[in-house]
Amino acid sequence: MTVGDQCTAVLTAFCQKAGACAVLTSLSDCISGNMALCCTGTACDATSTISDATVTTCEQTITAEDCNIVVNTTNPTACLGSQ
Repeated sequence: MTVGDQCTAVLTAFCQKAGACAVLTSLSDCISGNMALCCTGTACDATSTISDATVTTCEQTITAEDCNIVVNTTNPTACLGSQ
């Protein structure tokens, strides 16, 4: 799996949660607007060193977060660590 694939998975979970918390933006705008926080350019094409299990845990953590945390977060990909 690439870094970009994992970023997209995490951002999808984050943006879906944000939508459920009344943050008014489309899913695609939310993902594209936050992608640079996770990876850019060719870095997104690199093979990730983070396990799929870690990504799944991250997605589950985001889904379980309180809306206040989701609405006020500045880095939805913090649970992925450094790429």
